[in-house]
Amino acid sequence: MTDHYAVEIRVLERGDLNAVLDIDAQHSGRRRDEILKRRLERAFEPGRMVISLAATVEGQLVGFLLGDVLVGEFGVTDQTASIDTVGVRQDAQGEGIARRLLRAYANHVRALGVERVQTQVAVANPGLLHFFSRAGFLHAQVVPLELDLGAVRPGQWDDDDAGDGPTSRER
Repeated sequence: MTDHYAVEIRVLERGDLNAVLDIDAQHSGRRRDEILKRRLERAFEPGRMVISLAATVEGQLVGFLLGDVLVGEFGVTDQTASIDTVGVRQDAQGEGIARRLLRAYANHVRALGVERVQTQVAVANPGLLHFFSRAGFLHAQVVPLELDLGAVRPGQWDDDDAGDGPTSRER
């Protein structure tokens, strides 16, 4: 589909939104228009350290990466880059486009003094997990936790004998 040298990596623009939404829908199997619109709009807010990139071939968007630089998230005091979403059009997969987006993103955040990039991958997405593993990502020394609020019983936390919980240093 693509000639390796014809792929251009640039900053994502507002006009890229519809192509981003279409590529994301190819991968997720559903439309996440409102979520992605909000994430993309963050990139254009003054003072935000959002780095979102586009891969184009002959002016057509074939891939994208949405990322942030975070400070103080989850008790971490260092700047950490976070990859939120990456997608490549199905007919352009296997051409190294995601790898080129990742490389450009790493170069951008490294220039900002960031030394660590994090992301999350669903266990049900072995292809994406393999991609990040091949790129050098390792399991982080944190355990992501989630709580199904629909499963919390009324009064479940009323008699908490453990006090107010651990401090951020104990987590």
